[in-house]
Amino acid sequence: AWNGHQALIQVEYVFREEAIDPRNGRPDSFQALISGIEFRNNGSAGDDRLGQAAGLSINQADVIVDSNYFHDLQAYDGAALLIRQFSRAQVVNNLIWNNGGTRWGAVVDTRNDAGNNEGTIYLGNSFIGNTAKEGSALFHDFGGGVFLNNLVAGNVSAGLDSGAIDTPALEAKGALMLRKDSTLSVLMNTFSGNQVVDAVDPNSGAINIETEGSTNVVQLNVFAGNAVERGRDLSLNGNVSVGRGGAIGIFNQSTPLIEFNLFTGNQAGYGGSAIAS
Repeated sequence: AWNGHQALIQVEYVFREEAIDPRNGRPDSFQALISGIEFRNNGSAGDDRLGQAAGLSINQADVIVDSNYFHDLQAYDGAALLIRQFSRAQVVNNLIWNNGGTRWGAVVDTRNDAGNNEGTIYLGNSFIGNTAKEGSALFHDFGGGVFLNNLVAGNVSAGLDSGAIDTPALEAKGALMLRKDSTLSVLMNTFSGNQVVDAVDPNSGAINIETEGSTNVVQLNVFAGNAVERGRDLSLNGNVSVGRGGAIGIFNQSTPLIEFNLFTGNQAGYGGSAIAS
């Protein structure tokens, strides 16, 4: 189906309601459930800020997103899934494949402020072959949550402008973007074969952290074969000192805790084949 600049499904203002189950006298919780749906072939790929969330949009809602297939969706931001404004979502066992974001990636999770709710739970999902300028798999800011036991593989962050494919844009950054005030915990995931290419300032093959002082925990993950190209500056014939953080890049006064991870076969065109800070 093709639906232009609108998500195929939009869930808004569906809040969790606690009630007492008369069978056992215990509290019960009711949420919206999106499950077993194939979202495909929707959206548009231009430089158009109206084109957000071609698949599923969640706004101020409590939603379980379980065992869906998001593929071949195109949008300016959040081609497959957009979660925003104090939502509480559980994203479990979904295949998120071959989606394209012009600016931010397949999934965008924003303004779920950590002080107001527990953030989004990402569990057992596969993010494969998605593209964007930043956060090709997931762009996350302003909130908490857990990113647990997911596969993030073969995603590409590329800095080419949509309107002029031969002219590199300024930046391109990792498959997982943790930005301002994100406190997402990244635990027991596999990051494999993600790339940052075609940019003047490329960074962070798997995870880019620029949370401006907030802390992310990155533990017990495998980083294998992620890569960042050397920066491309046409005036200098590509010989510039950028292209950092084959697996992880840490910037903007960020203070992550990174421990008990395995790094193997990651590459950076300039420096920090595993980690650059």
